[in-house]
Amino acid sequence: MATKVTFEVLQQRLLSHLAERVSNGEFSERQLAAKLGISQPQIHRLLKGLRRLTPEVADIILAHLDFSVVDLLQDHEIASHSAAVNVPRKEPGRQEASGKFARGSTA
Repeated sequence: MATKVTFEVLQQRLLSHLAERVSNGEFSERQLAAKLGISQPQIHRLLKGLRRLTPEVADIILAHLDFSVVDLLQDHEIASHSAAVNVPRKEPGRQEASGKFARGSTA
C-alpha cells in the first residue's frame, strides 16, 4: 500500500528545510525574505510555527529556491507511490525514444 503524504507533512518538511538553512547560516531570515519578496516578520512567524504556510507561499518558496515538492519526499515514499501506480523509474540520463525519431521509424 502506498504511503500517503499530505500537504501538512510536506509543509512541515519545507519549513524544517528552510529553518535548517537559516540555522546553518546559508542565509538569514532577512535575506530569505528579500529573495522571496515576503516580509521578514512573516518569514520569522512561518519558521516559528506562528503562521500557517499557504500553498501560494509554498509555491513562492519552491520557485525561488530552485526546490521541488519531489525534493521533500523520502525515497521510500517515491518508491511506494511508483509501485502503487506501476510507474517505472527512469534511469538517469536515459530518454525514451518517441515520435518520428523513435527506433524503427521510417520517416
